[in-house]
Amino acid sequence: DLLARSQDWTALLALLHEYHRASAWSAEQWRERLAIAVTGACAEAQRLEDVKAVWSKLSRAHRALPPVRLAYARACARLNAEAEAIAVIHQGLEQSWEPALALLFTQMSPPDAMSALASAEQWLQQHGEQPELLLAAATTCRRNKLWGKARSYLDALIERYPSPAAHLEYGRLCLDLKQED
Repeated sequence: DLLARSQDWTALLALLHEYHRASAWSAEQWRERLAIAVTGACAEAQRLEDVKAVWSKLSRAHRALPPVRLAYARACARLNAEAEAIAVIHQGLEQSWEPALALLFTQMSPPDAMSALASAEQWLQQHGEQPELLLAAATTCRRNKLWGKARSYLDALIERYPSPAAHLEYGRLCLDLKQED
């Protein structure tokens, strides 16, 4: 806890790895501390290599922890490794529903926008009409210039889950369509 308060993420990660088995913490407490350490290390990292070094030291099970996966994807996106971030988002949303990953996806600019739309629509089928997924589908449709489809997703989103983000995306769509009023 002292290392977390002092934000010495490198030392905390080393300690967590070294004393994983001998820890007096429960498995849940250990996972919480690991998530805090990874989140801190990824947020402070200035180079992609540093983020990947943190990620590479984690087991597959630890990489699957939602806050760990989110921290890594955010760091990759921030450090211009969007392809890596998108891959992590895809993997995460295929395994389980993680609203924060879906929101992060709306901020990405995938190179293959049609594939991104197919993914968003697949997640909608898999996880239901969650507000984050409706926003992801609408954003992706707008980027693909599928105006009618984008409007449909946004209408459903605003009707069921009105939010500033939904209205902002609707405003962007109206600007794209030159419907400024």
